[in-house]
Amino acid sequence: MALFKRLFILIPSFLIGVPAVAQSAAILPFSLSVTQSYDHPAELYSTRAVLTSKLLRSTVALDDAELKTWNARFRFLQRFQILGGSVSVSELAARAKNPVPALVSPVFRPVTAASGWILGPGSTQMTKMLGAEATGRYWHLAACGSPEDPVTPGSWTYGALEIPERLPFRTSARLALFGGITSREEKKDTAWFDANPRIPAAPVLFPGAELAITNRFLTCSASGFRSIPRLARDTGALRADAAITLGVLTLAGGFFRSDDGFCDFDGSRIRIRERLLAAPSVLFRLPGTRKTVSRLRFLYARDILSPDKMDRPLSARDWYGSRISVENPLLLLQGTAVYTDDRISFSGRGTLYRVFVPWLRTDLEGKAQIPSNRFSRYSWLNQCYRFSVTMNADGKMSRFKISTSAEAAQQDRYSPIVYRFGGLLSATLFSTHTSGKLTIEGQYATEKPRMEAKISFSALLR
Repeated sequence: MALFKRLFILIPSFLIGVPAVAQSAAILPFSLSVTQSYDHPAELYSTRAVLTSKLLRSTVALDDAELKTWNARFRFLQRFQILGGSVSVSELAARAKNPVPALVSPVFRPVTAASGWILGPGSTQMTKMLGAEATGRYWHLAACGSPEDPVTPGSWTYGALEIPERLPFRTSARLALFGGITSREEKKDTAWFDANPRIPAAPVLFPGAELAITNRFLTCSASGFRSIPRLARDTGALRADAAITLGVLTLAGGFFRSDDGFCDFDGSRIRIRERLLAAPSVLFRLPGTRKTVSRLRFLYARDILSPDKMDRPLSARDWYGSRISVENPLLLLQGTAVYTDDRISFSGRGTLYRVFVPWLRTDLEGKAQIPSNRFSRYSWLNQCYRFSVTMNADGKMSRFKISTSAEAAQQDRYSPIVYRFGGLLSATLFSTHTSGKLTIEGQYATEKPRMEAKISFSALLR
């Protein structure tokens, strides 16, 4: 093994003229993962390969031997990176594509001043993107776009000034600027009573700015975006988030407002004219326990929506959510309820990390919906319940994992119950410089019926 490792380092060093010690530090650790999937009755074969090292991370995905997506990331000196293929974005660049605060669960997380890479490997089928990013102690620069057509998918640049915990109360701040150019597809099928007017195809300039401040007690941010079309009127949007922590109590809130006809950077028209939300939470330790904590979360949001017809006024929509969780090193219990104008959603989760023995874990999850105006035992919709058991065994030079799951789902009382059964077997063998992992996974569903099998192998050299 020592001879193999030395040859693995010396051969590339000889080819490119770099010393072996420097090449070892640049390449290792090095890992390769290959996953093969099969879906029946679709008769679809999928292959996914991931190559990872200190300098390079690349993914290639194939469906029936046809390229589905790919990405590559070169990172060097821990300060610079170049990406190609499918590229994902975060921070201000992601909020330019979706500026409205999300309402997925009663958990609201405001924008913070924490800094990190904003470009990463993506998984979409848009594989003609190219991005570059550089970071310093107090600055951050990034750019992304398509070399073939910079306007159609949208190209943008990003710059930020960052102060990492240099202010009183360990306060960090970030001032970021965003500038992009994209295009809008012409809308021709517009009726005279449609509230959305005809949009001519033309380039659009899309600037944005954001200021975020974070410390131990307070987190706040403000963002602004402007859509400047060439052949239409300018529109804009504002967003503000804040959270303050007072001992066990956290008070959070958010605000969003947009002009009529505002479109985000991806070209989607924002129907939400205004969103106001409040999200208090309480974290406390249960009496008589040392490590058991409970958290109560609440979230209320009110939306003002643009009409879909010209003769209709603005409409309002309310959103209520709550979540309670209890957690300690052996147990996790969580329950969530969400109420909207048309339905109520319930979900729950329970996890026992150690059942009688330290290597056994059980999970129970469930979710269901019911119309808010028809509450009866025959009105439940989109029910889904899942139970899984996981066993882990760790040895001196090996690690094994076995998992089984069973799931039952029903769309409504008139739909058949769909059962899904799954299993996973994973084995890892490792030594001082190498490790290998083999995973076999399968799933069977009574709907159609359907079967899916997956096998993956990964190797690591360090």
